[in-house]
Amino acid sequence: AFSIRADGLPAGQEMGVSGTYQDVESPGRLAMSWQWSGESAVSHVAIDLSELSETRTEVVVTHSANPSTADRDGHLQGWRDCLGRLIEASGTLRLALRGQ
Repeated sequence: AFSIRADGLPAGQEMGVSGTYQDVESPGRLAMSWQWSGESAVSHVAIDLSELSETRTEVVVTHSANPSTADRDGHLQGWRDCLGRLIEASGTLRLALRGQ
């Protein structure tokens, strides 16, 4: 199981997500349930890593079982923002997002 809490939010705001790992395959796959704090809906995230070369890795994030189109779109934007910063910092990742 995992739990992630955001720091640095304005006073009174909280954001967190928790879930259970469903599939862990070294070196290239991680799948988990995904539930926002205070929400009843549970979605699913799969992260697949593929080596493109010795210095580049493709990251494919599939966020499925979203309860609504708005939730799907919000998750896709969140993954873009979060992983975009990782790509900028590393310079060696290529990202593909899939929302279902």
